Amino acid sequence: MWLYRLIFIMQRSNLRMETSLSTLWCKLFWSCLALGQNVEAYSALELNPDKSQTSDLLRSFLFDLLERGNAKELLNYSYSGMESCIFEYMLSRARSLPIGEAKDYYNFLYSLNITKNNPKQASIVMYEQAYRLKTETEANSRSLNQRVQCLLSTMTCLGLVHASNAWVERPDIRKGILGHDRNVEDEEFTVEVDELLDLKKEYDLTVAQLSLLQLMERQALNPNVPSSAQETVAQLVNMKGYELAISVARRFDIKTTIVIDALTSDYVNLLRSLNNDFTAESETLHFIRLNNPSVREIVSSRPVEQVERLLEASLVAAERSLETACHRTCAFRILSSDVFLPAWLVKSYSLRNWPELVSLYHQLGFLEEASRLAVKKYSELVRSLEKITFKRQEKYIPPSRLRVLDKLLMELKYQVVTDSYWSNALSDMERVTSNYLKAVRNADVSVFGFLDNCLYVHLMSFQ
Repeated sequence: MWLYRLIFIMQRSNLRMETSLSTLWCKLFWSCLALGQNVEAYSALELNPDKSQTSDLLRSFLFDLLERGNAKELLNYSYSGMESCIFEYMLSRARSLPIGEAKDYYNFLYSLNITKNNPKQASIVMYEQAYRLKTETEANSRSLNQRVQCLLSTMTCLGLVHASNAWVERPDIRKGILGHDRNVEDEEFTVEVDELLDLKKEYDLTVAQLSLLQLMERQALNPNVPSSAQETVAQLVNMKGYELAISVARRFDIKTTIVIDALTSDYVNLLRSLNNDFTAESETLHFIRLNNPSVREIVSSRPVEQVERLLEASLVAAERSLETACHRTCAFRILSSDVFLPAWLVKSYSLRNWPELVSLYHQLGFLEEASRLAVKKYSELVRSLEKITFKRQEKYIPPSRLRVLDKLLMELKYQVVTDSYWSNALSDMERVTSNYLKAVRNADVSVFGFLDNCLYVHLMSFQ
């Protein structure tokens, strides 16, 4: 080009015309940019001797290519020594635009920082975009899906940095982070920081909200996405998304008993209403396809078996270690509906706290099941006591649990007076309790006694 030749002649002639050279390079830059000759325009930008003009040219170069949809091409340039200016220009421009128009700027900054091996800066960009999507847009499938992608990118980037640096500052609207002019003088701001665990919780909640919205859309319901975790769990339970509801509840320390209670109610209602034909299709079974994938693999089993398997898997996922709240909720709902407990539930509950299950049987009128379970467990205890030697500091059964068995024995004695049917159950209970007493005495457990001719062993700890 003639302009290139003129600039070359002026440089070779050692003419001290820096102002003219700078003007020529600017004209060359604008001409190439207008013609779409982006590589030549970038070269003119770099070769311009007047560095005070470089920043303006760089800003125009970036914005022009982005508006023309050439974001990928922008990643091919070196930008030597200009990275900080690029971050400032692009972030300022993104904040000045509505989030719907700013996403290209955020995505370009993210890609550029990843290319330059700067994951911390990339996480800041993505988290700000996710924050704006949450605060500036209406919750719909598109915005929620974008938020999920932004949060996932943020967590991925933070996973690449040192654990002590795996955090991001939460954007503050009062500081004008969203591009609005806010004159806040003499006011102290508290910097809020979100760590990787906080981001994971936010990610799980957003995924749950997206799934909930999709469920509502499939069922032609008015989409209403809740904002809090508690409301999300309640809505998921209402939509029968039990597996996802348990996941969110565990993540945010929300009681999972409400999920188990609702699922157990569906199980009981199914036992009463369906004819157990595995070919039957019912609207009440649509939640089978929404939950545990292992349930969907049972193609040939009956609907009741599928729901029962789902209930078993959900109970395992919902119940915390050494707790029985979900087991009690499930068993209470089934027994109060005059339905017998499944064998797997009896086994699981018994392993955690069999005296509590005996008490629940007793309270709800299942006296025969209560006595049968107590006899079985007493027999197991006797066999165990005969094989081991106790230390004085150990407690084999807490006294609070043994009081349950005292009440059961008294109930059986009362029933025998009016109905001889219970005599066998009473004799079995008295036999195993007597054997247990002997085993306890032989094992050198310190304190034991009788209350109203019923077993009540009080095991003490000695210093």
